Amino acid sequence: MNEDKKKINVRICELDCRNQPIFDAYMTLMGVLALPLEREQDNHANLIGSLSQLYYANRAVNDPEWANHYHLMKPAHVFLNDIVVKRSLLTFTRRINDRMAASVIGLEYIRRSIKANAQGAEKLPRWSLNAACQWFCETMGNADEQNVEGRIWRASLPVLHMSCALNKFVEKRMKPDRKKNAHQVEYPMLQAISTIEQLKELVALSNECAHWLINSKDITIGQEKLIQFSVLD
Repeated sequence: MNEDKKKINVRICELDCRNQPIFDAYMTLMGVLALPLEREQDNHANLIGSLSQLYYANRAVNDPEWANHYHLMKPAHVFLNDIVVKRSLLTFTRRINDRMAASVIGLEYIRRSIKANAQGAEKLPRWSLNAACQWFCETMGNADEQNVEGRIWRASLPVLHMSCALNKFVEKRMKPDRKKNAHQVEYPMLQAISTIEQLKELVALSNECAHWLINSKDITIGQEKLIQFSVLD
């Protein structure tokens, strides 16, 4: 970590692809996305292990050739208690839905930030968080604005940039295969990354999203609020 990062206390999530399969690094990312708060880190191992089990099951269904070859998997992930796996996946479902909901608002802020940069901020009226939450509720049919701002938006802030990036990345990558095996795949976003190049692309996109969020004239999101992701290869 360089001196500038020390001064602003940036949290860094390193996705290590050097001594483990790519999907393990991606599951680490998904674990942090679902449980971004430091006080939740004790639950990361169980969640990542549960997601790894699910990844293997889904991949085996959709890629029979892959399923007939040997692959590495950590014993700690293989032998997780079924109750722990079920509980972890329920938490993941709830949290990832919140992150994707927050990304809808985040992407609109990014769109406005890009537009303001091109046209001049003074030409766009400020879009407050209250207005954004009201817009989200009207657009998505959610009636509880306070719930959106508190449980969804604020809880997602540390990973808002990655949530926005994953939203766009999955939309682009999964769209051609949306009908193919759609009935067989749980959590299709778990299948979105299969190469280190794709993982790097996702991280680069998250950095771009972070740039536009930090430079938004509508809201204030300090760089120190966002977890910085990096790929080690």
